[in-house]
Amino acid sequence: MDEKRINWGHIIAVCGIIATFLCAYYSHWLGEKSTQEAILESLSDHFDFVDESMSYEQAMQSLYEEMKEKDLEINSLNQQIGKLQGQDTVTVSYKNPSLISDGLKIEDNINRAVLTTGNHIYYLDSVLSRILENKLIYDSDKDVIIYSANGENLPAETKIDLFDTKVLYEGENFETFIPADGKTFAMGSGIYNKGFTLHHKSYDPNYNSGIALFDLQGKYSKITFDVGRLNDCNLQNAVLKVYLNGVYDGEFSLDGSLPPVTLTIDLKYANSMKIQLTNNDYVGYGFANMILEY
Repeated sequence: MDEKRINWGHIIAVCGIIATFLCAYYSHWLGEKSTQEAILESLSDHFDFVDESMSYEQAMQSLYEEMKEKDLEINSLNQQIGKLQGQDTVTVSYKNPSLISDGLKIEDNINRAVLTTGNHIYYLDSVLSRILENKLIYDSDKDVIIYSANGENLPAETKIDLFDTKVLYEGENFETFIPADGKTFAMGSGIYNKGFTLHHKSYDPNYNSGIALFDLQGKYSKITFDVGRLNDCNLQNAVLKVYLNGVYDGEFSLDGSLPPVTLTIDLKYANSMKIQLTNNDYVGYGFANMILEY
């Protein structure tokens, strides 16, 4: 196809000449009934869409509609060809690079380790295995790439970002943050654009506390997250109480003088969870990097 290209314009022009000739030929004999019958017989012999049982007028209408449909198909093909001809040629090439990891050369001239095509770069699986602690696994049946940093044999997805679900659905003295909103909150030296905050707004630890509600539907074994005092709030400690299926299940003491810490709550495949932030003063804490495990 590189040296010989189909000249669609030539083919279309020839089709147009034939169609014009046929129309002129048939028009010359329109007035003679015997000629009409002969034309009808000839058309039925050459075209599946014409039957001898048709009247001459019906046959002409079928011929017209068929030619109109073919014209549309040719126009569509012309448009597709135009788009293809307008595309840039993509060059595909293999490279034999050396591998440097953390400043140390590991290997010279690895054969066909990199494939480049357009603006994309693809790396040989064995090269990635030299860099990553554990091997990448591609599951063709599920069409997923699997990687475990600690080497566990994880056959499928076992974790999910809380904000990729509808588990967190309501709260009090509570605000959610997602990247699309452009809002952020600060804990320690970190700025976060995804998560939520809870505030306690009373000197009474049991009144006007921050609450977040989760609809777990019995799907999850645990949840892990980072929690810390908001930088723009009073330097106060707090207590985070956990309720599963409406029953108190435990609590965590939060130190307001520390940067964010990582906590894990054992969900025990409960259907619901409530977490409540309490304090003897006005205080606010943030929650980020929330990961649910199945």
